[in-house]
Amino acid sequence: MRQIVLSRADSSSAGEMSAIAASSDFCAKWSASDFESEASNKFARIYAAFYGGEMAGFAAFRFCREDAELTNFAVRGRYRRSGIGSML
Repeated sequence: MRQIVLSRADSSSAGEMSAIAASSDFCAKWSASDFESEASNKFARIYAAFYGGEMAGFAAFRFCREDAELTNFAVRGRYRRSGIGSML
């Protein structure tokens, strides 16, 4: 059985995250440069979920002291309703 792996994403994944965002009806349509900028922001974190080596989704957050804001979030269509969104 394949395992879902969560890890912190960096700017090298910007193109793939942008493609996931573009294919989703439910998230902000960030470009690759938007993801690169967010990944380099010291107050932001982007986490990605991988299933079988393929990026299945991402969640982007900004932090300020004890608060966090979800700034963007998407799961590839074929992985929706599989628990990946909840894990992110």
